[in-house]
Amino acid sequence: MLHHLSSNQSVVESARQSQHPLATTGGRSWFWAITDQGVVSLASFIATVIIGRCCAPEQLGIYSVVISGVWLLGGLLNALVWVPYTSEAPQLTGKRLARYAGSTLVHLAGLLGICVAGLVLTAVVAESLGRFAGINIEFANQIRTFSLIMVPVLVLLMLRNHLRRTAIAHLEMWRLWKIDIPISGLHIVLLLLFARWGILTASTGILALALACGLSLGWLVWLWKQFRFDWRSTKYYLVYNWRFGSWLVGASLAWLLAQNVYRWLVWSQEGLFALGEFSAAFYMAMSLSPLLLAVENVTRALAANRLAEGEEGELRRTTTEMTLILALVFGVLSVILGVFGGELVTAIYGEDYAGQQAVVATLCLGLFVFAVNIPVDSALLALRRGQVVLVASLTQLVLGVGIAAPLMLWLGTVSIGYAMAVSGAGGLIVRWVCFCRSQQRASR
Repeated sequence: MLHHLSSNQSVVESARQSQHPLATTGGRSWFWAITDQGVVSLASFIATVIIGRCCAPEQLGIYSVVISGVWLLGGLLNALVWVPYTSEAPQLTGKRLARYAGSTLVHLAGLLGICVAGLVLTAVVAESLGRFAGINIEFANQIRTFSLIMVPVLVLLMLRNHLRRTAIAHLEMWRLWKIDIPISGLHIVLLLLFARWGILTASTGILALALACGLSLGWLVWLWKQFRFDWRSTKYYLVYNWRFGSWLVGASLAWLLAQNVYRWLVWSQEGLFALGEFSAAFYMAMSLSPLLLAVENVTRALAANRLAEGEEGELRRTTTEMTLILALVFGVLSVILGVFGGELVTAIYGEDYAGQQAVVATLCLGLFVFAVNIPVDSALLALRRGQVVLVASLTQLVLGVGIAAPLMLWLGTVSIGYAMAVSGAGGLIVRWVCFCRSQQRASR
């Protein structure tokens, strides 16, 4: 039988106090999470600046496409590995927790193997189509190259993210610094060295990220004693994770497609040069992501821990308060960045990326709508309403593509931000309606 969130409260309380001490200090958890995410996002932003300034815009476009593809596949891992772990692990102690951690690591390795096989197959098919099916050879070669470049960075970046997400699940935010600072620092150093040696391209920039994330292997060895492996537990938790995350697979992929399809639209309709310009504007708008991602990670972990303590009745009030707070905070930040973002793009990335003021402003609008979706999305995940998340994500995807594709022919890349805002509003309505209904049913 699968474990229920409300079961065995004494065990849960003991686990929370003994193994997850930061669970009782929410303020410190937020501090560590936000500052760590700031380090990660700042390193990622600096990486795009180095590539953007040292290479042509096409190279920044390639870098953007590959990284977005990696995170798209990461959505599969998020749904089937990390979200179930975040929900279940706070309830487990001792050997049960060690067996679940070991089983989760096996699941991660298996899913990564499937993703790598899919990427290699995609490269083979793209090359065959380019040679024998008469499609655009240059486009087919780009797909093949992108697929193969993704393999090493996918494996090592997802291992790093696994260590981060399991630490967050236990609210061990201090560990994030020990993982991320060395990796982020090495990534930037390698990029600067490659630039100095004259070998920096999108491909070598992605290789630098993979090499830096290789430090995660050391952490895996260090933490190895925390894992226990046996076939029965692996099979049991595979079924558990699948039942928990099967709906979230579609939801995660639909959500990530809704976020990344815009870059692929720009690539297919405008080319890599235009994609590079758009990517600079996009990364500038995403400069708010440290706070955004920290809020997302911590609200999900705290929601799961709150439910484990039997506080489901407080969930609606907390979700409402968090939504209002985020609307205020990100409303102000989005306006400021929208006003000055275009000038910052030119100053930071160079004159090749001038003229992106309107693009940055509309992207900030889309980012604001995304931010206010986070609390209710986290609440639905804690309540295991994967079907609702799937429907909301599909709503966003359909609205986003349906609006962006025709508008791009008229407004160009400025239309992307509008499409993100309208699609995010549609997803927000779906999430809140279903969340309120579930709370009403629970109170009866």
